[in-house]
Order: sequence, then structure tokens, then C-alpha cells
Amino acid sequence: MQAVTFNMATMQSTDDMAQPVDELRNLKVNDRFPLLFLDEFDSDPSCYAALLPLLWDGSLHVGHRDLKLGKAVIVLAGSNPDLPKAMDQSAKMGLNPETQEEFIPAGKLIDLLSRINGGVINIPEFDLRTGERDRRVDKVCATVSLLRRRFGEQLTVIPRSLLRFIAHTTFRYSARSIAHLIEVIDSDAFHDGALDGGGLGLPTNSEKNLADSSLRLHLLDKDQGFGIVNRWLEFAKDKAVVGLSKRGLEPLFRFAWSR
Repeated sequence: MQAVTFNMATMQSTDDMAQPVDELRNLKVNDRFPLLFLDEFDSDPSCYAALLPLLWDGSLHVGHRDLKLGKAVIVLAGSNPDLPKAMDQSAKMGLNPETQEEFIPAGKLIDLLSRINGGVINIPEFDLRTGERDRRVDKVCATVSLLRRRFGEQLTVIPRSLLRFIAHTTFRYSARSIAHLIEVIDSDAFHDGALDGGGLGLPTNSEKNLADSSLRLHLLDKDQGFGIVNRWLEFAKDKAVVGLSKRGLEPLFRFAWSR
């Protein structure tokens, strides 16, 4: 299997869909089973109609072209809070009208969702904490992966203060906001396989610096900038480092939640 990703928020017209479908067709020629990941599929409801034949029989009509994809896996990723209601409504189509909810989305959304036969994957919030689960562990693991993506597999040592700050901070756009924080890190902080906790260059050291940074749009706190800066200054006192190995990460998960 090989995947092709297309962000539907960038679409100007349905003609833009031709490129990812052509890429998938080329994969099939090369004996690869195609997976199409459509990100932000709910960004423009007017595009739902174009997706209907793609989800029904693997075809796409673009201008005078009739592109046949055939069997493939198609993943629709969306963030509209009304999607769960629409999914429930789609499942109830044809039931007694008295038992149906009043929520009926306009347009082709119900028709589109009724063609999904693989179920729904709900990704819980990064800050979910229950008696059986603490998603902050997943948040730290995602952070390590994103750090490796930016600085490479040669990254072997991370300041524990950074991981603790991320574990205890709420990010507006989840993993995307964590990725933005990592992109803000000064590249000079990385050398000899390690990140220097004192040279990260993050604007979280003062309320003014945070207010002047794009990072302010990604961090949430009930005390706003004051709470974010205070948390960072508190954790910055931790001078310990974490080695990226099973032995190094296990004690981190036990310690990261402590204040």
C-alpha cells in the first residue's frame, strides 16, 4: 500500500482533484494498492458532490475526463463539530421519522457520509484524563516524533523541561500547534545529537515576547499569557535531559505530570 495526501482546503475547483487521482492510478500501474487521504474534506461543502462518485465506484469526473480509480482506500479527515451528528443522522436514514433527530445537514453531506463503509475513527483530545487513561503520554510521544521529524533521527537527547511544558499545556490545534512550537525552536539549539534547553529561543520567557509571536495563537491557558509564561519559567528550572530510548522515556512518563 502507498498513500497520497490531498488537502481539500487548497482546492480552487474540482479540477484540482485530478492530480491526486492520477497519482493513485500510477500507483496501481506500479502494483501498489492506493490509499487516498483527503484532509479538511469538510472545508467547502460545495465539493461534496464531486466526492460522491469517488466513494461509490472509484471514479472522478473532471471536465471532459472520466478518471477511473477502482478499488482503493479513501480516508476523509474533518474537524467540523457537526460531523458526529451528521454521521448519526446518516445511520438513521430510513428509520421511523419520529425517532430521528431534528438535526439534518443541508446539501450532500448525508449522502456523502452514507457511502462510508469503514466506520469512523474518533481521535480523543490530547488533554483527556480519566481513571484509566492519560492522553498526555500520547502528547509527549507525538512531540518526540515531531522533534525527530525536524531535527532528524540523530536527535538522541531532549531537555525534560520542554516535554513537561508540552505535557501540561493545552494546544489550540492539537498536534498541529505542537508542530508549530517545534518549528519556532532556534535551529542553533541542536548540536551533537542534543537539544540545548537553555538555547531553544522560544518566546515563552515573557508575556511581551509571547504576544509578539505567532505562537500566542496556538497556546491556551485560563490565565492567558501570564499562565503560559509562568508555567514555562517553572519548568525551565528543570535541567535534566531525556534520552530517546525505552529506558530514558519510561521514567519521564512517571515524572512529567508532577508539578
